[in-house]
Amino acid sequence: MLDSEPTDIHDSPGGMTVRVSFAEIDITPPMGTQLVGWLEIARPARAIHDPLFARIAIFERDDKRVAFVTLDLLSIRGSDVVDIRHRLERETGIPAGNIMVSATHNHAGPAIVRLGTFGRDDGYLADLKEKLTRLAADAARGMTDASLSVGVGFEGRISFNRRWVMRDGTAMSAPGAANPEALYNEGPIDPQLGVVAVRRKNGEAMGYLVNWACHPVDVYDLHTVTASWPGALAAAVKTRENCPCLVLNGAFANINQINWFDPDYEQDHEDMGEMLADDLSDVVAGMIFEGNAQVAVANRMLKLPLRDISGEEISLARRTLAGEVVTQPPGVQRYASDEAYSDSILRLADRKKERDFSLAEIQVIRLGSAAFVGMPAEPFVETGLKIKLESPFDPTFVVGAANGMVGYAPPPEHYSRGGYECTTAYWSKVAPSAAGMM
Repeated sequence: MLDSEPTDIHDSPGGMTVRVSFAEIDITPPMGTQLVGWLEIARPARAIHDPLFARIAIFERDDKRVAFVTLDLLSIRGSDVVDIRHRLERETGIPAGNIMVSATHNHAGPAIVRLGTFGRDDGYLADLKEKLTRLAADAARGMTDASLSVGVGFEGRISFNRRWVMRDGTAMSAPGAANPEALYNEGPIDPQLGVVAVRRKNGEAMGYLVNWACHPVDVYDLHTVTASWPGALAAAVKTRENCPCLVLNGAFANINQINWFDPDYEQDHEDMGEMLADDLSDVVAGMIFEGNAQVAVANRMLKLPLRDISGEEISLARRTLAGEVVTQPPGVQRYASDEAYSDSILRLADRKKERDFSLAEIQVIRLGSAAFVGMPAEPFVETGLKIKLESPFDPTFVVGAANGMVGYAPPPEHYSRGGYECTTAYWSKVAPSAAGMM
């Protein structure tokens, strides 16, 4: 099922220096491209606020090589990840299973996945794959001796749990600032800022991997291309140190940048990027670099069961599509028409007849003392924190939207309260057991 044999994450160290390369390429779409991230809204691109990038970092130690590829996009299908990995393996020799391909979950980029009523842009996707192949080839030719260091910082001022428990006991996502029916925040945030910093032999900055958890949902008028806070962070680093910064978004499913406690709160994503860049600088100031950091990888393929769909849900969906006006049960929260959701439910029911599970690869890449855990889902922050608490690696960084996308994966206790992320749809299709399995 995997492209390489799983490897023990505790590979023994050798005596060679780590070799590294970073590279990036512009993947901004042409005007008129359909943007994805909002359901049922036609969003042809009409303006560019800031460009989108694909970035790659390759790490080599002894005979082990791994690569991180980040995309300023919403998500990427597992089948496209397989194709990209094979292309990069042929071009660079890096084993396909040693490559992590993650999206920042940007809601203002082109559609390379189907979401709601809008399909993917196959032309853009084909061009993206060609660019990634060239990018990897360039990076592989630029490998050089380097030193790296792992560190963590703290940024808890600009991310907020978006799910609230309402006075009727149900949950609501993004209830509106200071909503009087909102009783309390359902869960925490993850303020940890993870940093892997890489230096050339002369001490100059070569590049960074940064891990932090927050939805990138700054979309202006919905027709403007932007990379949101991950792009702003990378741009700030490029301005300050002239090197690439790969942003690996964390367990972001129920985290965004809006403070629901404060009706007057405003936070521009460019300010967020500058604040996170300041935090990164603070972390780097205390780092000690080493030239022989360990590099290792492990993979596990899971079959995540799909959620049950009740007879009542099927009946309501069919009645809705037949033109009836029906009342949805408590806890249902939708960001599109009932017709769109009804179509999605019936599609999911048909999918369950063919195959009642989604494949999900969990990948762990070790760099020095750190472990990066790639999850092909929108993981809840509670899941990310649980992984960090139970991991033998300190620090451990969770990467959402990595190597595919099965949709929202709420922990089981959230389903009974409902809310947007738990409302049945093709983008919320896995069973309550999925989060624990991952």
